[in-house]
Amino acid sequence: MADRQYEYRCTRSVIYRHLPEPQRSNLTSRNGHYIVASGPMAALLEMKRRFPNDVAAAQIGGYAPFTLQLWKTDV
Repeated sequence: MADRQYEYRCTRSVIYRHLPEPQRSNLTSRNGHYIVASGPMAALLEMKRRFPNDVAAAQIGGYAPFTLQLWKTDV
């Protein structure tokens, strides 16, 4: 039996930090990266691999580098 796969919509936080609220928190206006993974941690690890500089910037700035939304199940 194959492992179950999910599609996650991930967005980058660092490129939206300059926007004022509420635009900064509006996830629907952000460019999404669609990641197929076995779970949320696997999706976040893929985003960290793709955007390592975002992780470093978020650590300095004290915010989460990415958002994660379950988009589709059983892909």
